[in-house]
Amino acid sequence: MIKPHLFSEFAPTSKADWLNRIEKDLKGRPLSELAWELSPVALSNDTFNIDPFAHADDFDALPESLALKPSNSWDIGEDIDVSSLDYKIANKQALAALMGGANAINFIVDEYPTKNELLILIHEIELDYIAIYFTEKTGTVNPLPFLKIFYKIGVDMGKNPDVLRGGISFSPVITTNEEAREVRRMIEWVSQNLTHFKVLTIDGLSFFDGSENVIQELTDILIGGNNFLKILINNGLDSILLNNYMQFKLNIGISYFIEIAKLRAIKLLWGNVLDAYRINEQILEPSVSMPTLNAYVSSNTHVEDVHTNKIRATTQAMSAVLGGVDMLTIAPSDAIQDGESTDFSRRIARNVQHLLQMESYLDKVVDPAAGSFYIEKLTNQIAEAVWEQFQLRVK
Repeated sequence: MIKPHLFSEFAPTSKADWLNRIEKDLKGRPLSELAWELSPVALSNDTFNIDPFAHADDFDALPESLALKPSNSWDIGEDIDVSSLDYKIANKQALAALMGGANAINFIVDEYPTKNELLILIHEIELDYIAIYFTEKTGTVNPLPFLKIFYKIGVDMGKNPDVLRGGISFSPVITTNEEAREVRRMIEWVSQNLTHFKVLTIDGLSFFDGSENVIQELTDILIGGNNFLKILINNGLDSILLNNYMQFKLNIGISYFIEIAKLRAIKLLWGNVLDAYRINEQILEPSVSMPTLNAYVSSNTHVEDVHTNKIRATTQAMSAVLGGVDMLTIAPSDAIQDGESTDFSRRIARNVQHLLQMESYLDKVVDPAAGSFYIEKLTNQIAEAVWEQFQLRVK
């Protein structure tokens, strides 16, 4: 016997039907009172309102999934601030993080290490399996000489360069054609030697000013990415090559749904930018066009109480994961307190991600936020508002 479809016995309910029911439950109070107002949008000074209710009737067609990857997997990152540590101690801390379950280490340095310093820093780290990132604090020093040292060490260790992965937080200030050509040469070298390294960073960390300012934040990030595309393509860099070696850094705020929608919106917005440069139509593998998103639950959302920070980190991490990040780094709950963070607080920060991967299986679900009318609508609202501001500012 063929069973009827589960929902065939239920009559469809229109948005108008739902609104009538909501109005009755609110006892005459208007639904608009529940709308959330964000900060006025720059240039237009318009207030951005978030509708508390969404329905299938809000869409001409059901939204398509934004996931083009086979899974929702992400790297568990940990920052090691080498500038405040001896290289041997930094290596010991990195190994402890890896033993504790991290699989992406970001070394923060005042200046790129020499060959001997680098050998100490990555001692006993299995480069075949671990993503290695380097953040030079100014973000403006051309990393090509250092990348050649890293490449040579990897080859000398017997590693296949094709398995080395990670990135450099390089956000150059390009004011001349010669500076643009130097960046172009760096990217072209990486494309031939360190094919899984991201080397041009749109650093949105400094643009974060709370979830209520998400429109301004994403507009600034989009303009930064567009500026790199414009000047480097004009100086002869292949557009697909350029897109392949870019990464975005973003902070994750404490507003659960807005942060999910923010990450999904940047995917839509970057697709629009690539369309404007006619890059998307040249890309045969759709997942290549998706921006690489490295997200941070950083100490700028912390309060003095470490237990509050632990709880917040869990929901912030969920926002990042549901939004589809490629790497997530969670600051220890005691990061804003005097002195170095404890081993315990670093362990708990890592374990938040282990819970999401190994117990909640959120890495197995492709685009888990897809199909939620509220999140889909919020994603579109944010993307449309940002795109409008972007067009006004790049004219």
